[in-house]
Amino acid sequence: MRNLDNTYFMSCGKTLNKNEDIFELLGPNLSGHPVKIVNYYFTEDNYNKVCVSTFKDNFGEFRHEVYYFKNKNDNVFYRSRCFKDSAMPKKYNEVKNKLNQVYMEEFETI
Repeated sequence: MRNLDNTYFMSCGKTLNKNEDIFELLGPNLSGHPVKIVNYYFTEDNYNKVCVSTFKDNFGEFRHEVYYFKNKNDNVFYRSRCFKDSAMPKKYNEVKNKLNQVYMEEFETI
């Protein structure tokens, strides 16, 4: 998986560069979005763009949505799927862990 640079995502909120990874942060004070979300965009199979989003549900549990795009220049996904933290496909575990860490550091700090 290769992280995409800023030109390949919407940049509706705040962009965070961390350890050579680029994350997009969305939320009430950042983008007007009512839910706090962390996005990570990357290419899969060296062509297709994928976005994994992390947010917390009404019970405070992490949820992840995986968005699939037909190519890296698309801004509209063609399918998505939502997962509980424990049910996330193993191939996305590394991304999930990064997203959870960024979420906690950016949105759960005092």
